Amino acid sequence: MASSSNPSNPLYNIVLDDEIEGGLALNSSFLVDATDTGSIMETCLWYFNKKALIISCMKEGSNPQCIAMNTLGLWVQIHDLQTGFMTSTVLKVVGDYISVFVESCPNNFMGIWRDYTRVIVTVDLSKPLKRRMQLRKLGEEWIWITFKYENVPTFCFIYGLLKHSEKYCAKLFDTPTNEITKLYCEWMRAPLRRRTKLLGAQWMRTGFKGGGANFVGGQATLVGGSNCG
Repeated sequence: MASSSNPSNPLYNIVLDDEIEGGLALNSSFLVDATDTGSIMETCLWYFNKKALIISCMKEGSNPQCIAMNTLGLWVQIHDLQTGFMTSTVLKVVGDYISVFVESCPNNFMGIWRDYTRVIVTVDLSKPLKRRMQLRKLGEEWIWITFKYENVPTFCFIYGLLKHSEKYCAKLFDTPTNEITKLYCEWMRAPLRRRTKLLGAQWMRTGFKGGGANFVGGQATLVGGSNCG
């Protein structure tokens, strides 16, 4: 949480909400250079030791223990998106389907070929992660796209919630193991991205049921579908 109680101070107080197994615990604070706070608060993204942090602004005189810590900014990789859907309009619709769209990666449309596109979204911690989505152009077949989350904290493979792992899921205590279905899997966690120097051709770069969207002339309309996250 970034405090704005003293704008003249070049350092701002930051409170960390660290993840522990079984939940999230508020346990530490430190100072961050004010020059970093602009981009952090605009994108809702901040990482420490390759782990996403939950952050929130404090108003002067407010109690840190009363600040709502219920959203998390994450980079999300959108896989299996076909060429005809790679537009900023489509990415915003997809980002808003995942949760709340913040911005798109400026490198999404650079080069000719890539495995996936990336968007920043603000995830509601009270809701399960989205796994995939249906898209189509009117008159054409539906396609599935899947989502992978970068540097995502521990999440439950049963309910898809970020606040606990399946080891601490309440469903384990009231449902026989053979009756439990895990709809969420490790594949939703994106592999760590490595920065590599490109050799040769510089233009060669890489960067389920749910709701869906129809696209007509660059406009998108969400349509219903069986919801599997």
